[in-house]
Amino acid sequence: MHNDFLDAAYLSEKNAQILYEILNEFDDVFREIYALRQNAITLIQTYAKVKKLKLNEDETQNAFLKPTCAQDAFICALNYEIQLNKMYENFCENLDDDELKDLFFRLWATSNNEYIVALKAKLSKTMSSDKDDQNNIKNLIQNLQEKGYEGVINEYQENFAKISNDLQDIISGKADKAQMMKILNNPNFSFFSGLALGALGISIVGKNLEPKDK
Repeated sequence: MHNDFLDAAYLSEKNAQILYEILNEFDDVFREIYALRQNAITLIQTYAKVKKLKLNEDETQNAFLKPTCAQDAFICALNYEIQLNKMYENFCENLDDDELKDLFFRLWATSNNEYIVALKAKLSKTMSSDKDDQNNIKNLIQNLQEKGYEGVINEYQENFAKISNDLQDIISGKADKAQMMKILNNPNFSFFSGLALGALGISIVGKNLEPKDK
């Protein structure tokens, strides 16, 4: 049983290195954990050497799919660390070898207190960047609740019509710089200008805001 547990730990740590190598382009923390992971592998190898146990070197495998964004990468790494933690907890509960229990506890503590803490902090940071989108959705839901679907649609149609007229004033030369800045500061400008005039609307605004000597 002891050798089975040691093999499982060794293969899990080796696979963890494979995972972090896949993720390392998303953030420096993955490169740091990848490098530190070698300490865990060395601990296991040293224990096996002292106890004259042979480790299974043939079963490491790359079964990980590469995430498409940093947020997914942090979630993927956290899931792996949490599963690894649970494995070490189970090993410690079923072992009577204090030396091996101490080894697994050290591996668990490093993952739980260092890697998971760092990954959670990074994940929290990436999620906080989505707060603006979340606030926009929250405001839309609130508007729907307060004004109803028809009210929200009518409000958007009014804003769309106003920005369309304002852009026509810019094209015809009727709008001064103050009016153009007011249009640009409208929170819906980028969306509605695209609907009204596409790239033409934005390029016209940019051209009219350039200094006259250019």
